Amino acid sequence: MQVTASKYEAGYNRLKADYDDLMNLELVNKANKANLEKYKVDVKEWADKNFAQFDLSIPANVDKIDRFFNGWYENKNVRDEIALIRNVKLEINRLKIKDPDGFFKSERYLEMGAIFKELEDCQPENISKLAWQHGLAF
Repeated sequence: MQVTASKYEAGYNRLKADYDDLMNLELVNKANKANLEKYKVDVKEWADKNFAQFDLSIPANVDKIDRFFNGWYENKNVRDEIALIRNVKLEINRLKIKDPDGFFKSERYLEMGAIFKELEDCQPENISKLAWQHGLAF
């Protein structure tokens, strides 16, 4: 019985972490953001209605729900946006290390900030092109 309870708890914790990651995910691109918000509503409605039906001590059940919670990641445009945001953050951190006192005055730092404005309004399928244009290919 204790093994089953332990498996259930592990499955629940895994799904809760993935669910929380999804619900806390924020995107910049208007089209991606709208699609993600709709997906979040669908997932929440499904979870509220169906989650209790599954025995989370069974790994196959946990995997099935996990794939549903992480279905947003199958969208290439969302993956591209997440990769671009990650690369912008890495570039800003690189600039901070290189020049801790003046990084925020550099042209490259200002360029990184401008990327977010471009990202907000660009067509989602052009996000990887935007990354290439700014030397942040992924």
